[in-house]
Amino acid sequence: MPVAQVTEGVSKGVIDGAMAPWEVLPATKIDEVVKFHMEGQANQPGFTQTPMALLMNQRKFDSLPADLKAVVEKNSGLVAAEWLGKVWDDGNNDARKSLAARGNKVLTIKNEDLAAMKKQTASVEADWIKQATARGLDGKKLAAEAHAIGAKYMPK
Repeated sequence: MPVAQVTEGVSKGVIDGAMAPWEVLPATKIDEVVKFHMEGQANQPGFTQTPMALLMNQRKFDSLPADLKAVVEKNSGLVAAEWLGKVWDDGNNDARKSLAARGNKVLTIKNEDLAAMKKQTASVEADWIKQATARGLDGKKLAAEAHAIGAKYMPK
């Protein structure tokens, strides 16, 4: 279900809950129709990740004059990643403050419940690996690299 439909789905009893980044809750008013939220332990990765990329066609970049290439290069890469990461983190923090002000409660999932969730959803990754491999990609390697990136940036 698209996140824009979750609020109505919850309010009508069609669904009991959903996984979404914190910053989405106020924008979709999910925080108005639910009273409880869950998160993992502080040393666990989040339930969801939203990879993002800002891309530019190489030929288009090559066709730019030098001064505009310099502007793009100065405002992309690590600089853009850090800026956008801060925007994302600020949005998450603002959303958490908003739902707390509403009286909503955030519950921390127990490690054993998280382990059970991982066990129940392990087939999702296995299916993705099969699909990626069928397309000529190294699904196992890509999954391992994604896990390594997540581990590198996971809160300690």
